[in-house]
Order: sequence, then structure tokens, then C-alpha cells
Amino acid sequence: MSMSRRWSVSEVGTIIVLLVVLSVAFALLPGRRQPDVRRLKNNARMRSIHQAMVGYGAGNRDFSPGLDSRGQVVPDGEDTNFSGDGLTLEGRFAIMFKSKLLSPESVISPLKTERGRRPWDPGDDGATPVTDENYSYALLAIDSSTRRAEWDSERLNNRALLVCDRNTGAGTGTDPSKPDHAASLHDRKLWQGSTVWNDGHTEYLDSQIVPQTQYGDAAPNTDDSIFEAAGPNDAWMIHETPR
Repeated sequence: MSMSRRWSVSEVGTIIVLLVVLSVAFALLPGRRQPDVRRLKNNARMRSIHQAMVGYGAGNRDFSPGLDSRGQVVPDGEDTNFSGDGLTLEGRFAIMFKSKLLSPESVISPLKTERGRRPWDPGDDGATPVTDENYSYALLAIDSSTRRAEWDSERLNNRALLVCDRNTGAGTGTDPSKPDHAASLHDRKLWQGSTVWNDGHTEYLDSQIVPQTQYGDAAPNTDDSIFEAAGPNDAWMIHETPR
């Protein structure tokens, strides 16, 4: 007749401590990839932008910053701190700053490549405009009806890209041998970056070419280059507002 052995409390405790030590040692093995704390902070800041959009929409008939309660583009003026109209990123960020749903510090990436960027300072009179030096992230353009449809905070479209790390390159190409390629703020030559989608999920993309996106009620796009406007129904992530 076999009898099961009972473990003492001290023996169990010793085993638990041993397992913890082994797991830490395994995580610190040479060559094992460590979590990038700055990337995690970067993702958190991008999510705060998405949350500010949703929060603003809750008091604006579900329309996100940049659109008024009728779904029309907010004109340049006091609402946008004279930073540009609702089509511009500067205007949209100004609206979120003024609503207190987003802090100027939270739209500057913690990555070392962004140390030259500075949080927006409203100045003594509170009237200093927001510029493209005051943020690190690209937002979806709302120049077309299909893209603008995604600026309705009731939508939970997991194929609609809303926020991403900005393009630090001189262009939108994918050929690193040419000067007009898209580049990343993650210390890489070609663009790679964090993204936030309309349903709130985050994703790290290895390329600016996304397998599938969809905006409004238009048909899905395949191999969508997110920094180029191939048409009114695809992704177009802008950092510096087109002039």
C-alpha cells in the first residue's frame, strides 16, 4: 500500500523561492529579449490619446475632437486655440488639451529619439498655438467621408487605424536606399511602430504596409501603406499637417 508524502510548509516555501529565482535567471539569460519599458510607456501614451477621443465624443454627440456636434469640421478659432481647423492635427490636439482630457506631456513619446520635442506651453495668455513640434504621434486624416466616419466614438472597428508613431523620414517610401523613405522613431532605419486601432487595441507593426484596413462602409484594403493616401477609403496617417 503506497502512501502519498505530505510536504511541509517550509519545503513548499523553499520550492516557490527556487522557482522564482529560476524564472528571473531565465529572463536574464544573454540574448533573451527584454521588455522595452519605454515602448510600454509609449503605448500607454498612445492609448491615452484614444481614450481622450472617446471621452470627448461622449459630450459631443459621439463625434471625436476635430468635429462639432453635427459632425462638421471645427473652424480655426478659439476652440482650436487658433492652431488650425479640425482637419489639422494641431487643431485636434489643441481641442483635447483645452478640454483637459489630454495633457501636453502625454503626447510626447518617451523614446530617446523624441527628446527634441517639447510639450505644448499655452503661454501666459493661454493663446500660444500648438505646432507639430508639440507631439510625437500621427493621427488618421479626416479629409474624406469614410475616414471621417471613424471619428465617431461609437464605432469599434478593429481594422481602422487611428493613432500611430509618427513618420520621422523624408517621405513615405519603403526603399532604404532612397532618401524619401519612411523612418521610425524606434531607432530603426525603416518605419516600424506602435499603433492604436478604433476598438482600442494596440499593435506593434513591423512595417508601414498593413495587410488589411477598412474605413467607414467601404470595402477592405489590402497591403495598405498607412502614410500614403491611395484613395479616400484607405488609411492615411498624418503627422505634419499637409499644407
